[in-house]
Amino acid sequence: MTTSVDIANRALSAISARTTIANFDLEQSVEAKQARLLYAPTRDALLRAAHWEFARRTVYLSLLKSAPGTPENPTSATEWDPATMPAPPWLYEYAYPSDCLLLRYVTPAPALASDTISPPLFSVTLPGTTSYGVLAVPFQRATDVIDGSPVGVVLTNAREAVGCYTMRVEVEDLWDPAFQEAMVAALAARLATALTGNMEIFRLQAQMAMQQLRTAQASNGNEGTTTTDHTPDWIRARGCGGVLPGRSCVMPWVMPSFLGA
Repeated sequence: MTTSVDIANRALSAISARTTIANFDLEQSVEAKQARLLYAPTRDALLRAAHWEFARRTVYLSLLKSAPGTPENPTSATEWDPATMPAPPWLYEYAYPSDCLLLRYVTPAPALASDTISPPLFSVTLPGTTSYGVLAVPFQRATDVIDGSPVGVVLTNAREAVGCYTMRVEVEDLWDPAFQEAMVAALAARLATALTGNMEIFRLQAQMAMQQLRTAQASNGNEGTTTTDHTPDWIRARGCGGVLPGRSCVMPWVMPSFLGA
């Protein structure tokens, strides 16, 4: 069973540290303190770097607000009330999932089998659609104040919205082996600076981390449905999330900034 202690000790070994960690949470050595400080931010940055299949989760989003005139809010208000309505021009506001690191795409609720056309118009699922034939829709991430507290929200026009996102996976045994290696190398690069101050060691480990990430990208892209499509910046800027259901990785690979990429 792989644990955070295993990952941290492998990173320490990579920079030839003289000690290892026995208890990740309680130990007060310099190595343990630095590993605790850097571990979660490094993991989350790597999870956000690409659409990892093992971190993929799809859920119904929790509705917070709806615009007047929608089925959920049949009132006929003529003035915008920020306390009860989503920000214009959006129709719906949903809670941003608490374990979400990157929202990949949003779709309306998939049609039930009884709602589908029979016989189907097409014999195969079209590119960019789910098995239900539902296309991804524009959305925007924002912050709202609910009951006096700031909360993350998702703004969209999709009714009964379904969100597909990168989940914060804290159980190391669920990680893809390639992600584990990338995590070890990236954590080693950050620990090299914190523990040794040796920039040569940092550069070496950072190069190794980036190589592991490129290898992991290929491994991750080869699992499941793949595509060589690239979404232009001007399309991604429209808020569609840069990915459609059924496509594994059309967003560009983003190297974490702490690696000096």
